[in-house]
Amino acid sequence: MGLTALVIAGTADLFAGLLLDQMEDYLLTITGMMILIYSAIGMRGNIFGAMGSRIGTAMNIGTFEMSLKRGTVLRANFDSAIALTLVMSIAMGVTTWAVALVFFGGKADVWGLVFISTVGGFLAGLIVRGFNILIAYAGSKRGWDVDNISAPLIAAIGDIVTMPMIFLSTWVFFKMDELSFGDELVMFLSAAIVILTAVDVAVLLVRKTSKRNFSGEAKRIFKQSLPVLMVCLVFEIGAGVVIQDEQESLIAYSVLMIMLPAFLKIIQNHAVELTDTEMKAYSSIGAKNTKKLRIKRIFFWSEDLAPQVDEQTKRSLDVDMIINDNEDEVDEIFSEGTFNTVISYVVAPSEPVNGSICYKMLIGSDNDELYYFKKHKINAKSGKGFLTSDLKAIKSLRK
Repeated sequence: MGLTALVIAGTADLFAGLLLDQMEDYLLTITGMMILIYSAIGMRGNIFGAMGSRIGTAMNIGTFEMSLKRGTVLRANFDSAIALTLVMSIAMGVTTWAVALVFFGGKADVWGLVFISTVGGFLAGLIVRGFNILIAYAGSKRGWDVDNISAPLIAAIGDIVTMPMIFLSTWVFFKMDELSFGDELVMFLSAAIVILTAVDVAVLLVRKTSKRNFSGEAKRIFKQSLPVLMVCLVFEIGAGVVIQDEQESLIAYSVLMIMLPAFLKIIQNHAVELTDTEMKAYSSIGAKNTKKLRIKRIFFWSEDLAPQVDEQTKRSLDVDMIINDNEDEVDEIFSEGTFNTVISYVVAPSEPVNGSICYKMLIGSDNDELYYFKKHKINAKSGKGFLTSDLKAIKSLRK
């Protein structure tokens, strides 16, 4: 499956190279375009290849659901990808302008490169996100290993759509430049994009984080991905500088222009295939503090209990095993680090199907330690949440 995806990726990148060969006039007119193009190609794969891998991991651990509702894995990845695309597109435009100015005597306006980078990047991102969702949907229906195929396929799709979108945004830029007020219009639109990006990021970063769903996942993805993507940008700009320096030779030998995206992406995809997936991070998880539960107060959010747990079982719980109907109160107990207290936490699809995995945990409020960890497959007799058997096991651990 992985080899097939790599073959498709390598073949698809030839079409990106063909389009690049048709952009000769733009490449010669705007110094630094080659740097921007290869940075954009690499960045699209970095952002959306990682998104595909995260979705694949969510499928493997049973937390993925085909929904864009707030609090789902898909929505969190969707929101973070938009923010990362806009921020990195602005960074690419500014960095390309600075590098072209210092190393190649480029005279392009910084606002022009920001416009080309952000408009092209955003349009390409919309299309790639659509394909990412399509692959996730098909993978969930057909039981594919999305971890294994998403990175090369999304990278190839990113290459194919990034080139035409950069071409389109550059064409629009030149058309606006022909107007008597073209410079002012480009500056206004670019400044507006920067402001809207800042607002989008600010909204993302101040979003309330919930311990019970993925509403705060977009913030975590953004904060952890941005430094890594900035480092990647440095390397991609470096590669672009080398290619820019040999631009005349590449244009003279157009076959190199056609093949270059394929060469670069095959190497990148092969490196991805050699890396481990996130699943290994979950393979050794376990609770080593179960004996300490006897001295802890345990708060269960009522929705964390499976529907099959009857009232008699609930009444039989110890006095320090408390069921609370208010999710915010349980979250507050955790966020305030309440001493000697653990809370329930359940990871499962909001709309599970037969065979979905449900993970059940008890986590210390004051130390973030794991005191209980079990999983089960959801079916008609075992719903989402702590089962009666879990509650009995926890009760016995407190004796």
